[in-house]
Amino acid sequence: MKRREQIIESAIRLFEQKGLSFTMDDLAAGLRISKKSIYREFSSKEELLLSVCDNAFSEIYSLKKSLAEKDTDLSTRLSEVMIALPADLVKTDWRKLDELEKLYPRVYERMLEYLDNGWEVVFDLFRKGKEEGVLREFDPLFIKQVYNASLRSFLSDGQLTQNNISYTQALNGLIDIIMNGLRRRDHDLSEQ
Repeated sequence: MKRREQIIESAIRLFEQKGLSFTMDDLAAGLRISKKSIYREFSSKEELLLSVCDNAFSEIYSLKKSLAEKDTDLSTRLSEVMIALPADLVKTDWRKLDELEKLYPRVYERMLEYLDNGWEVVFDLFRKGKEEGVLREFDPLFIKQVYNASLRSFLSDGQLTQNNISYTQALNGLIDIIMNGLRRRDHDLSEQ
């Protein structure tokens, strides 16, 4: 494994432990290298976090593509694609990004760009679902807006932490509501 990849992986592990408060000293100590060696690869902590962001979303996009190609029913594939997190990122507490916008605005903006892009796989599944009659008619851009606004809230306002809700629980709840709505499946609206 290349030094740059080792630094990125170690930064992700430190983020899991300390959130954004990890230091380059922490990183160097964990890798048993000098800070100077880290700065040869990354000019700043912000540049390192940009690379971590790029790496994470590259893995997410790759996973989304492979999940979309699985031989399962379309609803299952769509749900899995929308909550896709690679195994090494599932255990990460994404709620620790609540200060990202304030501390590292360029990283925050990059993350928002990634959330706004990479929807082709999802939109393709939406189209297939409509064609097959599995999904009703809806505006995919509206779902994208709801989803992205929810993720921004999950990652920034601290409500998940305050209410002891994990990021994964929140994401699964969001997808359940998007895919299944709020109405009880055993409740007939015609009875009202």
